[in-house]
Amino acid sequence: MENYDAIIIGAGLGGLSCGAKLAKEGKEVLLVEQHNVVGGCATAFNRKRTMRFEVGLHEMNGLNEPQKQKMLKDLGVWDKVEFIRVPEFYGIIKGDLDVVVPDDIEGAKASLIANFPEERTAINQYFSDITGIRKQTYRYRWSKIKKMLLAPLMTLFLSKLIKFRKTTIGDYLDNITKNEDLKLAIIANLGYYHDDPYSLSMLFFASGNASYMGAGGWFVKGGSQKLSDAFAEVIEENGGKIILKHCVEEIIIEDNKAVGIKYIRNKRTDPEELISYGDIVVANAAMPNVFNHLIPSLKNSSSAQTVNELEPGCSLLSIYYSFSKPVNDLFEGRYSTFVYDEGITKISEFKEIEKSGDYERKGYVFVNYNAIESDILSDENFTGVLCGIDYLKNWEDLEHGPYKEKKQQVINTYTKRLDKQFPGFADLVQYSEMATPKTIKRYTQNPHGTVYGFAPTPDQALTNKVKLFDHNIENLYFASAWVFAGGFSGAISSGYSCANAILKKYG
Repeated sequence: MENYDAIIIGAGLGGLSCGAKLAKEGKEVLLVEQHNVVGGCATAFNRKRTMRFEVGLHEMNGLNEPQKQKMLKDLGVWDKVEFIRVPEFYGIIKGDLDVVVPDDIEGAKASLIANFPEERTAINQYFSDITGIRKQTYRYRWSKIKKMLLAPLMTLFLSKLIKFRKTTIGDYLDNITKNEDLKLAIIANLGYYHDDPYSLSMLFFASGNASYMGAGGWFVKGGSQKLSDAFAEVIEENGGKIILKHCVEEIIIEDNKAVGIKYIRNKRTDPEELISYGDIVVANAAMPNVFNHLIPSLKNSSSAQTVNELEPGCSLLSIYYSFSKPVNDLFEGRYSTFVYDEGITKISEFKEIEKSGDYERKGYVFVNYNAIESDILSDENFTGVLCGIDYLKNWEDLEHGPYKEKKQQVINTYTKRLDKQFPGFADLVQYSEMATPKTIKRYTQNPHGTVYGFAPTPDQALTNKVKLFDHNIENLYFASAWVFAGGFSGAISSGYSCANAILKKYG
């Protein structure tokens, strides 16, 4: 019978960072992952030997911030990977509108003022607000902010957090400007967080974007798999054990304590059930799955009801392209370009278009890895990826044949749109492949195929998800984007915070 100090379910960035910290502190760690590689959405894959595609990372925010560097150094991965600063935050194209937003505050402000000179006052107000929000959220942990908002003495220090705590980014922009193109230019990268400007927390959006523009956007040289592998190396170098291609079926509960897991090897007709015991169980898994499936005794509990009532985040589609030669010239050297239908007249139309499933009109971003020394490329490997907001409902009921046909139709649609916007694009494509929300659900087990966990609405963005679910089970912890939203940074921070909480309690 195997016994560990901590058992971690899932090798996404939350589980990996938690495992790395615990292992470095001398804890005996077991990490169980259903996929054949670690990383969750932070992975890469190969095709036809010569092609390698990045799955999830376009850019990571805030690596110039001392707090984030300190965390990655403490986790042991800072010296194992190399980060490359991307050349701009993003570009946006909509009809005649063509704007490049640099990844520094003053440059971004100057670019927007140059394109919208009559909106100088609104633009200055926007940057003043988001930098103020970032400073306040950077100074105080999200988990403490909600309590602090209730303390009268903190009003002065948290003035912007108090002012905008119930505000959406859509409502905020409506209050400072009537110019819809400016609004769209500001929220062009909305898909980094959510699908609807009128339900996305202003505080969450502002803090994230201010971090990108204040401390740059960064790509992991070699792709996000390098980062995931670095975390795995730390775990194994410190005596931890990682088991791949095994699926956890149940968290064992005894006397209201999490004491172990039951798991099986994937893709076996009659798999043997395995059991491992641990003092701590950490779920780097979707919270709805934990409450609805992994702990049978909680299935009908108030905690399960609460988690099921929360709004999940959106999902994404990705089309991976390989080209016969670099496409850098087509994109004028830009790394990340958002393209929106010129028929959009108001940002309030955004969600309706995204929800419609009309792939002729949905917005997208194209990431050109030729624009940086990404190290995922070679003389025979010129790649890029198109990414856009999507939903599982558009794919989940399709059988294999119709599903495959629809994927090819959508690939053709976007390839034609790209060729129209960037003439010559289609002639350079030598291979393409698509991942849908159904793909994401298959590899991550996330309900709805979401990549962001719970939607960062004003009501949900500041909520401590762990304390929200009073499950009354000891020694059960959570580490994932379902705890801290915010992409790679949020997932890593969730695992790091989880490990520190365990170490604080148990030494």
